[in-house]
Amino acid sequence: MDFLFKLGGVSDEVRRELEPRIPDFKPTFINIWVSENYFWLHVDTTEEGKQVVVFTMEGEIMGTFYLSMHDEIQFVNDKQVYTIHKDPDEGHTIRSYQVKL
Repeated sequence: MDFLFKLGGVSDEVRRELEPRIPDFKPTFINIWVSENYFWLHVDTTEEGKQVVVFTMEGEIMGTFYLSMHDEIQFVNDKQVYTIHKDPDEGHTIRSYQVKL
């Protein structure tokens, strides 16, 4: 929570108001995308970036990787992730990441 409050520039006063409303446990995933053979789950956002875990349709973990916190996934297929990279200094770009599973 500390990282996300800092990232959002939340004041101490607002944080004191928000913290009691935050559940003790975070959701198991924040967002999900489905390709032909895999589930792609955004499971956390940390200082390292957005953590994505890839599962087979049978639930086997294929791997995990991090995207920039500025990347917003728009589309996935079995080999690539397409994002809009919303850089606050450089502006928006479209990015394609090749993922080897």
